[in-house]
Amino acid sequence: MSLDSRSRNRRKHRHIATWLTGLLLIGLLAATGSSAASSDVSESGGVGSEPVLAADVSADSAVWSATGTQLGLVREANLVSEFVGGGERAKEATVTSSSELSAVLLDDYREIARVTGRSLDETILEGELSDLFIDAVTEISEQFPHLVASEVWRSDDVDAPRITFVEKPPKSVISKLKHLPFAVEMRYGARLNEHDVADISGLVMQEISSRIGKDRDIFTSFDESDGSIKVAYERPQDLAKYGRFDARDVLRDIAGQYRGALPTDISIEPLEPSTGKPASPEANVRGGYQLTKAGSVPECTSGFSASRGGVQGVVTAGHCANSLYWNGQNNVISYVTQYPGSTSNYTLDLQFHKSLSGHATQAKFRADIGDVRNVNAIKKPVVGADACRFGMTTKRHCSTIHATQACVYYSNLGLRFCYLAVSKAYTSDFGDSGGPWYKAKQAMGTHTGSIIVNNDGVLRSAATSIVQVKNALGANVLTSG
Repeated sequence: MSLDSRSRNRRKHRHIATWLTGLLLIGLLAATGSSAASSDVSESGGVGSEPVLAADVSADSAVWSATGTQLGLVREANLVSEFVGGGERAKEATVTSSSELSAVLLDDYREIARVTGRSLDETILEGELSDLFIDAVTEISEQFPHLVASEVWRSDDVDAPRITFVEKPPKSVISKLKHLPFAVEMRYGARLNEHDVADISGLVMQEISSRIGKDRDIFTSFDESDGSIKVAYERPQDLAKYGRFDARDVLRDIAGQYRGALPTDISIEPLEPSTGKPASPEANVRGGYQLTKAGSVPECTSGFSASRGGVQGVVTAGHCANSLYWNGQNNVISYVTQYPGSTSNYTLDLQFHKSLSGHATQAKFRADIGDVRNVNAIKKPVVGADACRFGMTTKRHCSTIHATQACVYYSNLGLRFCYLAVSKAYTSDFGDSGGPWYKAKQAMGTHTGSIIVNNDGVLRSAATSIVQVKNALGANVLTSG
């Protein structure tokens, strides 16, 4: 599956001033009670290619699409919603003068403004407000990972920033949200937390692969508005073998593993055929430098420097080769481990290489050619927030985060990756894998590849959330304060 860059869908951005006015008004009212993909390392077969019909099997004998709701298999959630934050503090929201910003942050804001079509002042104001929200949800997620279901800064479907929990959070969490200078919709009663979403998404991909063959790509996306999971897959080419695929059986079998009912609605549908570049995985001691195989064959890009068990090194994409040269130099880094997967349903696209004796490890990364920055914070990618990325092939690009909690099965790798953040734009290519996703000096993710979400036919770039480095590798991204 692929798309020519000139035909990529672009949604019209809502004017930030109008959006912010509504957001602040909600705060005042509340206070008064009122998915074909690719990793950028190696090429894969085209996604969504037309199946070759066998003489004795008709495509009509298969049931390609199904939803849990249609089959009566869904255990409905009872979400409670309330607004917190804003009030009098909403009046404090003012934009920082561009002359007061650091050079690197101002440079990012200018590029984001150019890409999104917003004015520089609008971009700065939204960036500063979104940073406050992301700071809060990153800390909450670290302290209460079992409680958090999703979060979104802004989108076409929400009027205020929103965070959803599986149950009512403790008072300390509510207090943190109340201190934000804008209204936040707090929901609780969701059926799945973030780990559950990854687990069931991986299970669906596994069940489909067992029925259509392991040479077909599969994509899942999470709809935070209703907690549903959408699955898109390549139809099998060998219909003589797989032509009696029934999506309803997939959902029934999964429901059977959850006591007869799906914990959320799951929809399954085939990818529509398309033309162009296929989706794929896209496969430095700092982040942002080229990683090559022996013989200077370009492979990947390093993400961020990290420490694991007192040993310092660098993190990159898990699907990259284990034996790598750093920035063209041998005997600089050495493979240690990658995420082994605590569950058979999915894995994480992360690996750690240690720095060898005689080489210093720095809490720095390359944001662009000639632009090396310190890392001063770890931030969770959130829907609607802006982010930039750097890869050795395509260099620096900025976009808005379109989705989180996405998963993909790359048939050319035979691996299912979850905890993916997805940008609105497709800006990456082979060799970018593992490279840093960031804003200013904040680490947000390491690049994985390209992906499709919601079966919308749009190829987008995707990264593994940086907060998973600790969970997956037992490592900590190095920061310099």
